[in-house]
Amino acid sequence: PCNSHHIHAPFSGFSRWDVAVHSSQSAFSILPHTSIPNAGSLNLAGNRLGDTFPIQLATNFPNLQLLNLDTALSTGSIPAEITQFSNLVSLSAKDSGLFGTIPTVFGELTKLTFLDFSANILNGDILTEFGQFVDLVTLDLEGNFFAGAIPSELGLLTKLEVLNLAGNVLDMAIPQEVQDLPNFEDFEF
Repeated sequence: PCNSHHIHAPFSGFSRWDVAVHSSQSAFSILPHTSIPNAGSLNLAGNRLGDTFPIQLATNFPNLQLLNLDTALSTGSIPAEITQFSNLVSLSAKDSGLFGTIPTVFGELTKLTFLDFSANILNGDILTEFGQFVDLVTLDLEGNFFAGAIPSELGLLTKLEVLNLAGNVLDMAIPQEVQDLPNFEDFEF
């Protein structure tokens, strides 16, 4: 039996990567160390990635559109370099021990349609820059420590269907701009 987990084949044509490493070994040890330009989806949910947000993936997966890091980190903050994932449309990192504030440059990820940072330890204000995500359909920030007012800029998200802000310490006032969103299906506060 082969004990090596290194990938030595040309995988540049792959469009989807699902990595399941449920052992004491880090998922990074089996990921390719070369660029995979056609990969649009990377699922690392449930894997051990360590204590830092995996920015180095932006180099090897330059056209990544879907990134799933659910329960994949043990702790860590969201670095400003996250904007290197400029093609992301879906980012999920729920229950991953993320802490601190979301950097304002996060607003540069304007292609996002799905964002789930629920069940982490994020704090501070909800970014007004989220109003730049004009294609956003789902925003789930449940179970963090966000405080202050719900930004009226969320009212610019006319495609938003799901907004989950439950389990935070936000002001009770919901801006009229948010209440008037045309496509709301689920709002939890």
